[in-house]
Amino acid sequence: MTLETQIQERSSVFFEESAFGFQRLAGKRQVLWITDQHIYDTNNLFFEGREVMVLPAGEATKNFQQLEEILLRLQTIGADKQTVLAVAGGGMVSDIAGLAAALYMRGIETVYLPTSVLAMVDAALGGKTAINFGGIKNLLGVIRQPSAVIIDTGWLKTLPDSEWRNGLAEVIKHGCIREPGILQVLHHHNLETMQTDTAWLQQLIRSAVTVKWEVVAQDPHEKGMRKILNFGHTVGHAVEAETGIPHGQAVAVGMVYALHLSALEYGLDAAFIDSVLSLLHRYRLPVKTDVPFETLWKAILFDKKKQDGQLAYILLEVPGKAIIRYFELDELRTKLEAIHNQMCGAV
Repeated sequence: MTLETQIQERSSVFFEESAFGFQRLAGKRQVLWITDQHIYDTNNLFFEGREVMVLPAGEATKNFQQLEEILLRLQTIGADKQTVLAVAGGGMVSDIAGLAAALYMRGIETVYLPTSVLAMVDAALGGKTAINFGGIKNLLGVIRQPSAVIIDTGWLKTLPDSEWRNGLAEVIKHGCIREPGILQVLHHHNLETMQTDTAWLQQLIRSAVTVKWEVVAQDPHEKGMRKILNFGHTVGHAVEAETGIPHGQAVAVGMVYALHLSALEYGLDAAFIDSVLSLLHRYRLPVKTDVPFETLWKAILFDKKKQDGQLAYILLEVPGKAIIRYFELDELRTKLEAIHNQMCGAV
């Protein structure tokens, strides 16, 4: 089965209880579990009796030293090509552990068990792995699909409100670029109902997963249309790098810039922009940044979508239809600076 067929059939995504699903997939093979300190502390019973490597929590963990430690641990336990790396955590854990799995013996099997909303709807899907380098987020990495992703919303019981909001930014992104119906559903709910209505939460996550999988299936290695999943990420990554705020919150800010730029370039309906802003406010996500534009622009220049003096920026022609628009850097700078000044009340 080809990668494209596997993704299109969604045979590698399972919505079921984590322990049962993983045991069915791994069988009697050797397993090393990778998680972070926060997930381990709040779910320690789950890890009892398992071979576990616990990483420090936080984005700073995605570095060469920690990557080497994972590889050394695999070597120490005698891991071979049949060993399974089980990755329980958010995007940070799947990024670095997935890269380690891709490197060890030129690739061992991975199963992701995402433990946050952000990981369930985005980070654990699509095969992106990376560490940060030279102060730049995700500069070094590969795209390598996990063998399976097991989505179990039971992990979310210990998730703090800030992390729920963090993940919802990516859900809103999916609604903007592909499925506006997601946005309408979110308008009729709030964070509290999401945390208590299990059936509705599972349906929302399924909808977001479907958007991600459909896009990835058409472009597994991000040569073209998969770039639309970066809606809000150009400015978002710059905000994240300069402020240290969580990824989803930074993407929320980046989406606001992208919406206004879409209005300039394609006449995106102002009423739609207002509805997205209302949704960001509803779920207590930021809509602007205090970072000076010059600082943002320097960070944007490191964007991985820059090539030949142009930058691929993801915009909306209409709600649900994202496109890749290539800008000359001088033109983009002028337009983003005007949007920044308008948003921040600068003169």
